[in-house]
Amino acid sequence: MRYNLSTVDKKLLKVLLSPSNGGLTSSYLSKKIDVPQTTIQRRRKRLEKEVLRTVYTLDLEKFGWRCADLLISTKDGLRP
Repeated sequence: MRYNLSTVDKKLLKVLLSPSNGGLTSSYLSKKIDVPQTTIQRRRKRLEKEVLRTVYTLDLEKFGWRCADLLISTKDGLRP
């Protein structure tokens, strides 16, 4: 099933999915994208139920670990 997003949904997702934007309040989101807070609350709840996934991650630096991103190039899904 294809999910159709409205303009407000797209703006909301853009802010919600931005790096370092966890725990945003509905009040902040309302001001950020200029949409009534009740609309934010209703749409956010629907998006969280239907298209968003909640993911928890550890802040590894708190444990004294270093983090690195590893990029692997493949061609046609095959390993080099």
